[in-house]
Amino acid sequence: MANSYPLGNVIRVLGAFTDEDGKEIDPAVVCCRVRNPQGSATLYTYGTADPSIVRGSAGYYHLNIGADIAGKWGYRWFATGTGKAADEDCFTVEISEVE
Repeated sequence: MANSYPLGNVIRVLGAFTDEDGKEIDPAVVCCRVRNPQGSATLYTYGTADPSIVRGSAGYYHLNIGADIAGKWGYRWFATGTGKAADEDCFTVEISEVE
C-alpha cells in the first residue's frame, strides 16, 4: 500500500544502489523520473545543472518532491553504466478534510 501525505507537503524519496554483493556503490549515472497524478513526468539526473537529486553517501540518493497535486504519484529511480539498476514506488497525496 502506498504512503499517503497531505496536499502541500514535501515528500523525500530515496534511491539506493548496491553491487551484487550488497555493497553500496555510486552508479555512473543516477536518475529519477517522477510522474504526477495528471500524467506529466519530469526526469531528474544527478550531477547536472539541476541540483534536485542529492547524494547522501555512497550509493544513497534522495529527491524532494513538492506534492502540489492531489492523487497518486509515481517515481522510478534508475542508473545506467556501472551500477545499472532500477526501482520504482508510489505515494498518494490527499486533500485535508479541514480545508
